[in-house]
Amino acid sequence: MDYAFDAPPVDRELLDFAVRLAGRAGQMSAQAFFRDDLHSRLKEDGTEVTEVDLAVEELIRNELSRQAPDDGIFGEEGGSISGSSGRRWIIDPINGTTYFTHRVPLFPDLRSGRRAKLTERSSLGGARTLMHNPAGWPEELLCALHRRVLLLPSTGMIVALVTGRADAGIIAGPPMGYEDVAPMPVIVTEAGGRVTDLRGAPVLEGDMSVLVTNGRLHEGFLQLVEGLPHSRDYRALDDGE
Repeated sequence: MDYAFDAPPVDRELLDFAVRLAGRAGQMSAQAFFRDDLHSRLKEDGTEVTEVDLAVEELIRNELSRQAPDDGIFGEEGGSISGSSGRRWIIDPINGTTYFTHRVPLFPDLRSGRRAKLTERSSLGGARTLMHNPAGWPEELLCALHRRVLLLPSTGMIVALVTGRADAGIIAGPPMGYEDVAPMPVIVTEAGGRVTDLRGAPVLEGDMSVLVTNGRLHEGFLQLVEGLPHSRDYRALDDGE
């Protein structure tokens, strides 16, 4: 499916502002990464949040309200604000809070200003496929993919895809949040790739699983995983120790 985005044209000044703001937010989270007193708590949906998530989102919201007061905002921690301009900003303050709280340096950062270039692979066999959250993948899905493609651990999946370092990426397991998935159709389709859920539905209307590819491989992946379960509750493995 081709996505049509009913939004104002890109404003170069506003884009430059967003890049600078992302840099400030990244510096804030990077500095906090080395703190000894960093703690998290569980939200109602079972995911983690830290005071740094909240502080980063507050910074971004405050700056957006000054720079673009008529724009809408949707944030993972602070909810939604309606706007009148037709433009809405999606905020995921730290994409990978669990990694962040456990001092695993796999929360993504900024990739600035380089032209996207997808791979040209058209054969599924051996395709470099990034996997997100394999702990939540059911055995059937993992084995089916393992037999055909080269599965690799992932961080920065979308960046790796659109810079030609991966042929595809899969997010399965517990459903992703809207703020995690929302940027993908814009970035991937602009680069010439394709993104759906694992059943082939538009990713923002699907089950919040994700399949991203260079486009040429997409139908092959959908056929490979057709009818397979997409998730298991890995948290049930926790014996409380």
